[in-house]
Amino acid sequence: MFGTLTVDETNDTDGDGVGDHADNCPGTATGASVDTDGYSVTQLDADGDGVNNDADNCPGTATAASVDTNGCSAIQLDADGDGVNNDADNCSGTPTGESVDTNGCSSSQLDDDGDGVFNNADDCSGTPTGESVDTAGCSSSQLDDDGDGVFNNADDCSGTPTGESVDTAGCSSSQLDDDGDGVFNNADNCTGSASGEPVDTNGCELDDDGDGVYNGADDCSSTPSGASVDANGCELDDDSDGVGNSSDDCAGSASGQPVGTGL
Repeated sequence: MFGTLTVDETNDTDGDGVGDHADNCPGTATGASVDTDGYSVTQLDADGDGVNNDADNCPGTATAASVDTNGCSAIQLDADGDGVNNDADNCSGTPTGESVDTNGCSSSQLDDDGDGVFNNADDCSGTPTGESVDTAGCSSSQLDDDGDGVFNNADDCSGTPTGESVDTAGCSSSQLDDDGDGVFNNADNCTGSASGEPVDTNGCELDDDGDGVYNGADDCSSTPSGASVDANGCELDDDSDGVGNSSDDCAGSASGQPVGTGL
């Protein structure tokens, strides 16, 4: 014959309020709250990550995900507090309070033009690849130090005075000397001076005898003052007697006739 097993449903060895016959977790600590199966939070691991509920700061961890001692996986943590969890954060250690993009990067962590200066300090975005830049992230092709409208890398005349018009090379008339006489164009009253000829402060070739023909083209230096001269700077001699008009007391001498120089 078989005997009858009697279960005393009033027994509750751990005193958690769930009888031994229904208690899946015997030995619950005294005073701990339990569920209907006799589990307290220190005895449950709802997400199965190996960290019991009472110590698990990240419930709902994905199955098989690695976690830290607080029960948190990478996709549940945001170490730098930028709003982008670690697993998606390309820029760890974002400074507190800085706005970030979807990759967790702030302007102080990005260098979009690759010039070595982070975006938040870069005054010249879009620097062409390979160009050297200053501490503000600007290359010579992005700066115009003299404000003449021609960037430094194309400006042959740095320091153009404010307001002066310039050519495509960034040079104003006060910075050019087209005829090479040592007098800048804006002060040169005689453009096109002959190469190598001395000039005055106005950029004009010298005319020592004052006959209107510059020294460089004057075949007759020391022409008497007021005498009319030809294109070579020589005094005119209308009757071709060898005496210049200004000294010729006998104008109209016969051609070929010897003449004197005076009484």
